[in-house]
Amino acid sequence: MGWVNHIRDLKYKYKVMVGCILCCLICIAVLWSYTVHETHSLLTQRSLLDMENQLQQSAAALDHQLQLCDNVLGSLSINNSVISAAEHEYTGYYEMYDIFSNQVTPLFSSVLTFNGDIAQLTLYSASNVERHTPWVLPTDELSETIRLQGENRWIYDTDQGVCKLQKLVSSCGENYLYIQLHDDVLERLFGSLSSQGYGVTLFDSCGNVAYDVPPNGLTSVFFTANSGKHTGQIWEQDGFFCSCRTVESSGWTIYLYQSKGYFWNRNWQMVPGLIGISVVCLMAAVLTSLLLSRLAVTRIENLAANIRQLREGQNEIWVQSKSKDEIGYLTDEFITMMQLIQHLIKDVYREQLIRKEYQIQMLRAQINPHFLYNTLSAIRWKTLMNGDEEASEIINQLSVFYRTALNKGREFSNVENEMKNIRAYITIQKELQSHLFQVSYHVDSSLYPCKIPVMILQPIVENAILHGLASSRKQDRSLSLSAFGKGRDMIFEIRDDGAGIEAEQLKQLLNSKTNGYGMKNVQERIHLLYGNEYGLEIHSIRGEGTIVRVLLPKEPLTDVEN
Repeated sequence: MGWVNHIRDLKYKYKVMVGCILCCLICIAVLWSYTVHETHSLLTQRSLLDMENQLQQSAAALDHQLQLCDNVLGSLSINNSVISAAEHEYTGYYEMYDIFSNQVTPLFSSVLTFNGDIAQLTLYSASNVERHTPWVLPTDELSETIRLQGENRWIYDTDQGVCKLQKLVSSCGENYLYIQLHDDVLERLFGSLSSQGYGVTLFDSCGNVAYDVPPNGLTSVFFTANSGKHTGQIWEQDGFFCSCRTVESSGWTIYLYQSKGYFWNRNWQMVPGLIGISVVCLMAAVLTSLLLSRLAVTRIENLAANIRQLREGQNEIWVQSKSKDEIGYLTDEFITMMQLIQHLIKDVYREQLIRKEYQIQMLRAQINPHFLYNTLSAIRWKTLMNGDEEASEIINQLSVFYRTALNKGREFSNVENEMKNIRAYITIQKELQSHLFQVSYHVDSSLYPCKIPVMILQPIVENAILHGLASSRKQDRSLSLSAFGKGRDMIFEIRDDGAGIEAEQLKQLLNSKTNGYGMKNVQERIHLLYGNEYGLEIHSIRGEGTIVRVLLPKEPLTDVEN
C-alpha cells in the first residue's frame, strides 16, 4: 500500500497532471482504434451515397433539359401560325416565301434565341412547299430513321445527335416539328463526372448509346441496353460499383460506375492523416494537462498565500480571478467576504468618528445656554424700550433660533420646534439679505408631534439662500418650504428659484467635504440614524433653481427623547 500513500501524498499539481495525461492517452487510443476500424466503411458508404446523389442529380438535370425542350415543342405544335403554314396550299413561291418569312422564321428565330441549347428547329410540311432552309422542309426529306424511332420521343442519332420529332396537333397531313440539340449538351451535363473518377454511359429509349465516357482502364461500352434490371440499386460488377437510373419522362437510362480501387485509394489516403492527427492530439493533450494543472494549482497557491498574509495582519487583497469555475467561485467569494469585512470595519470606524464629532458639537452648543438667552432677552427689552421694534424682532427671532437649535442638548426635537427654528432663521436671513426674496410655508400640521433630528433642515435652507437666491440675478426670487406625509414616512421639500447648481458640482455635492456643517454632514447623519434608505434627494437646473427633498421616517417623539 506504499504506492497508494505515495500517490495520496503527491502535490495536487502532479495529481492533476498525471490524471489528465492518463485519461487523454486512454481516450486517444480508443478513439484511434475505432476511427481506423470505421473509416473504411464510413468512407465507402459516403462514396456510394455521393455516387447515388451524383446519379440522381445528373438524371434530374437531363430530365429538366429535355422537359424544357418538350415545352417548346408542345407550344409550337399547337401554334396556329405553325399549323397554318404547314397545311396551307401555296399558289406560288412568293406567297410561300411571304408566309414563311413573316410567320415561321421570326417565331423559330426567337425560340432559338431564348433557348441556347437548341441547335435546330425545322417544320416538315406535307403541303406543296419548297425548301426554306433551315426552317421549313418537305416531309419527303425527313430521315426514315428519325421518323421510325424519333416520333414523339427523344432519341440519339449518330448523324443528328439528340433530337425529337413531334407531329403537329390537329394536322390533317404528315406535318412534323423537328428539334435537335447542340452536340455539347450531354458533355456539359455529364462531363464533370469523369473528373471525379466516374464512368458514364447513357442510352436513349431505343437502346442507342448517346454518351459514353469510361473511367481510366476501360475503352469500350461497359453496359448493354438491357442492364437496367438493377435500376435504383448499387451493385458490384467486374471490380466496379455500379448504379443506374431511368429518366421516366424520356425513357433514357444513365449508368454511373466507379472502380473499387478508386474507393480503396481514397480510404487509405486518410490513414496517414489520422495517424498524424492522433500524434498531434496526444501532444496537445500532454501540453494541455500541464497547462491546466499549472493554472489550477497556481490559483489555489495564490489564494492560500493571500490567506496567510491576512492571518499575519496584512489587510491587502491582491488575489484575483476572472474564471467562472469552482476555483474562480471560491476566489470571488473570498474577495467578497474580505471586502465586506473591510467595509464593515471602515463603516464602524467612520460612524464612531462622526458620532464623536456630533457629540463635540452638541457639547459646545450646551455651553451656558441660559447666559445666552438672558443676554438676548435683555438686549431685546432695551431696544424695545428705545422704540426700535424692528431690531427687537430680529433679536427675538435670534433667541428663538438658538433656543430651538440648542434644544437643551437633546439630539431630537419635534417637527413643530424644527419649523420654529427654520422660520426664525429665514426671518433673520431676510433682514440680512434686505428682503431679497419671498418665502412661503406649506406644512402639514399633523406632522408637528413627529420626531426629527435637531438642525437637520437648517443647512439645506442656508445653502438655498446663500448659494441659490443670493447668487441669482433674477428680480423676483422666492423660497418655498413644504412638509407632508407619505405612508410611514414624511418628506420635507425646500425649493428655490435661484442660480441652480452645475451638473458636475451636483454629483459631488453629497460626497465632497465643505467648511462647517454642510449637505454631506446632513446626509451622513440621516444614514447613521435611519439607514441608507433615507436621506437627501437633489434636483437642480442651472439658472432655474434647486429642489431638495429630505426623506425621514414618521415616528412620534417619546417622553424620554423630549
